[in-house]
Amino acid sequence: MKATLPTATAEQHADFDGASRELVSANELRLLSAIGFFAAKSGCLAVAIRIFESLRTLRPGATFPFIGLAVAYLAVGMDSEAVHVLRDRGVRECEDDNELRLWLALAYHQSGNHTQAIAELQALLKREPAEASHPLAERLSILLGSRSMKLDWPSPAPISEVPEA
Repeated sequence: MKATLPTATAEQHADFDGASRELVSANELRLLSAIGFFAAKSGCLAVAIRIFESLRTLRPGATFPFIGLAVAYLAVGMDSEAVHVLRDRGVRECEDDNELRLWLALAYHQSGNHTQAIAELQALLKREPAEASHPLAERLSILLGSRSMKLDWPSPAPISEVPEA
């Protein structure tokens, strides 16, 4: 006789206070993101990709997995792949996200497509002038003014800033 494991229903995933419980908590997401960014910075591309693709599955519509994937590719010099992830996948799912657009401008810059980087940054700042004070926007503005520099990509947002779903 084959034993079957019970499957949990949504009601069974409720906390004791009755609040709905996610399969992965916000703290666990932050930890996984931190591990993914550590793997990216350490050049462990396959590990970083697996983590951020999994986070994308856990939080569809969230931008941080796309940014994590882009950081992983940028860290190993695969700048065009970072552009692809952000432009063709991230923007398609999170079209109006300003931070994603900033990272896309950065990826364009890293890949040597300064014209597209400038266009992306200018379009964002025209739509959302307040974004000009974002540290990444400030850094990109400076770098795009002197195109001969290759950016030493910045660290992602602190773990505490990973958004909850």
